[in-house]
Amino acid sequence: MYAALAELAPGVTEIHVQPAIDTPEVRAVSSAAGGWIDDLEMVTADEKLNALLGDSGAELIGYRDLRDAMRAG
Repeated sequence: MYAALAELAPGVTEIHVQPAIDTPEVRAVSSAAGGWIDDLEMVTADEKLNALLGDSGAELIGYRDLRDAMRAG
């Protein structure tokens, strides 16, 4: 992912993550839960990721902002 962030082009880029807090309930839901827990760590504590996003000039938005921008043309 780091290499892809370093090469972001202008436009819309979606980074899909499924962050989850590590609980017995989450782990019971799916064998994929470990990845979700890793996603939470990545988006909340990964300093390299935060630095790359900042250096890239990316603007972090949610789907509502994206929808509104698309509707505005």
